[in-house]
Amino acid sequence: MKTAGDILKDAREKQEKTVSQIARQTRIKERFLEALEKCDWTSLPNFAVAQGFARNYAQAVGLSTAHVLALLRRDFPQTKIKRTTSEIHLRPKSIWTPKTTVFAVVLITLLVLSAYLAREYFLFSAPPVLDLERIVGDSKIIVVAGKTSSGAIVQINGKPILVNDNGEFETEIQRKELISSIIEIQAVSRTGKKTVTQEKIPD
Repeated sequence: MKTAGDILKDAREKQEKTVSQIARQTRIKERFLEALEKCDWTSLPNFAVAQGFARNYAQAVGLSTAHVLALLRRDFPQTKIKRTTSEIHLRPKSIWTPKTTVFAVVLITLLVLSAYLAREYFLFSAPPVLDLERIVGDSKIIVVAGKTSSGAIVQINGKPILVNDNGEFETEIQRKELISSIIEIQAVSRTGKKTVTQEKIPD
């Protein structure tokens, strides 16, 4: 069974050309041409270079490059190709790639957005905060002050009172308008949730 080197050498000898002549024609060093003819693969840099040499040699002696390259692929030791491939994979693959970066950014964004929406839903659906800071008064006027959730409506004994943007409120109640010693403070959220407290009027 003839090798790629055999048919290249036969074609050269039929044309009565020397290796030196082929070297000048192809501009390939003689030692590489001789290595091809002898199938001395260890003297060739690698398979890709051997293919290039074989292609130019075949063209120089008028042979089919496809046929020569097919024989070369058959003859060239596969161990050299496998060794090159394994060397490429010696470096461990990095887990962190552009795709994982994008995935991480999207995941973090979704988590932050989910936390924000959950917080907003809780605040939206929960009853409003109602903290009474002070209830003081004299024989005529009772002062009631406190804080509630932003946007909530506050009523004292059923009457709405002014609440500022921070949820703070303060109002005066005429003692003569009270019908008992207990006042009821109610905060109502935009969703209709209520927080109610009752406090005793100071003497």
